Amino acid sequence: GKEMGRSLNVKVVSIVKRRGGDLAQASLTAGQRELLTDANFYLKERPSIEGKTVLIVDDVMTTGHTINELTKTILQSGVTEVFVWVCARAPLH
Repeated sequence: GKEMGRSLNVKVVSIVKRRGGDLAQASLTAGQRELLTDANFYLKERPSIEGKTVLIVDDVMTTGHTINELTKTILQSGVTEVFVWVCARAPLH
């Protein structure tokens, strides 16, 4: 994300934190991913993003549940829009 921001001349700020650390989700089932991400994110401090547009950059999307939860959390801060860029889409099994 930071390298993309430099290339696009856009400010990059990490505003969301995962409760309980970062667990690799590659080997989890869709159901396990859903349980892991439900209400599992929170905003770091109180960033000044109210009324702004936010872009989420994700390397791989499988079920989309993580992106949905992140979007819900970010919208609670009063942002106007949330866009998502995904580099790869994993097949659902």
